[in-house]
This record gives sequence, structure tokens and C-alpha cells, in this order.
Amino acid sequence: MKARKMKMCQVVAIETDVKQRAKPAITKIHRATEKPELYDGSSQTYDPTEEGGETFPKKEVKVRLVGEEALESMAETWNEFVDWTATKDYGNTEAKADVVVDGVTLVSGAPVPFILFLEKQVTDFRTAIEKMPTLSEAEDWVYDEALGYYRTREPVKTHKTKTTKKAIVLYDATPEHPAQTQLIDDVRTVGYWTGHKFSGALSAPRKKALLKRTNDLLAALKVAREEANSTVTTTQDIGAKLFGFVLNQD
Repeated sequence: MKARKMKMCQVVAIETDVKQRAKPAITKIHRATEKPELYDGSSQTYDPTEEGGETFPKKEVKVRLVGEEALESMAETWNEFVDWTATKDYGNTEAKADVVVDGVTLVSGAPVPFILFLEKQVTDFRTAIEKMPTLSEAEDWVYDEALGYYRTREPVKTHKTKTTKKAIVLYDATPEHPAQTQLIDDVRTVGYWTGHKFSGALSAPRKKALLKRTNDLLAALKVAREEANSTVTTTQDIGAKLFGFVLNQD
């Protein structure tokens, strides 16, 4: 491949396309090379022993795979793949950018692979924040420094009840019939529980602020990646040398 200058974003796009084409092609050739029957061929003609005897057409099995040709084909496909991968990897050693949020440089000279790594980690961190619960709006919460989490501002009072059976008279007794009674539940308040509710959840404003800062950082990482991918690099010519050595080609 003739050396030329290209932007990293162009190199990455081409390398991705070459990789998608090269891997299935190499796999196909590799599987074929493992089948001995594809290398074999034969040619036979038939001669009857008696004059006027029965004749048969020529038998022929063509060689479907030539080892040297298969090697050449694999090497050719690998050459392109290796060259573009080398161009991308060598370029990534030059393609760097600062990660800046609100004028503050958080990371200096970050290479593209590290920026991509950070994008994945920060995205996962944002997902974790999104799934965290916030304080219930039904309560008045205050942050308790001693506890390290929230409690209700005022004590919460709840009553304790006790249920017993109580007989009530449905019909009074008469000279002819006894009184009719029925057992019912008698629920009485027997005391009160007084205490506080606690929560380790985030406050809604805190969660909102965290998500904003996370989104700002992700935006800065994307800007840095685009900037780094605008770096101009030189294409590499390595594959032919490597596989030329393997195949003993000058």
C-alpha cells in the first residue's frame, strides 16, 4: 500500500470495513485448506482388452485447491487487514486530545483508545445513577451528619392496636326465646410508636446535578474523541513484508 496521509476517522472507517470483509474470507479459505480431498485430482482413460470391446469415457477429477494459491490468497487478504490495523494502531499513538469540561482540563493528552474506554465507563456510571431511587416526596427529610444519611425532620407517630372478641346482643331474651348474640372484633388503641424514618436514597436535586455533570463529561469525551480522530497519520505498509517473509518471497 502506497503511503499517504489520512485522518484517523477515515482510517478507522476503512479498517472496520476491511476487517468485516477479511475475517469471513480468511475463515473460508482456512476451512478449505483443512480438507485433503480438495487437493486431490486424477485422470484415467479406459482401454478394452479385446478389439471391439466396451469403451468408457475418460474419468477426471480436477484439483480444486492448490496449496500455494491458497497461501497466496490468504496472504493477500491478510496483507490489507494488517496494513489498515497497523495504520490505525500507529495513528492512535499520535492521536491525542484533552478532555475539557467548562474550561477545566480533566485529562491531558488522552489517546483515542483511552477516551473510548472512558466513554464506556462513564456511560455505565450514568446508568447506575439513573437507576438509583430518590427520597420520597411524601416526607420532610433532613440530612443527618452523624448518621451520614437522611431522616424525617419530625418524629413519626403511629398507633398500636389490639383486637379482641366482643359479644353483642342482637335480640334480647324473651319468655319464649333466649337472647341472640354475636362475636365481633373489638379493635382498641393500646399504645403509640414514636420514631423517625431513615433513607439512604439521593435527593432529587442531587441526582439531577449528578446526571448533568455526567452528561457534560460524556459530551467532553466525545468532543475529545472527534478532535483526536481528526489527527492526520501515515498509512502503513507492513503486511506484505510479514507474509512475504513467511512465504519466502523476495
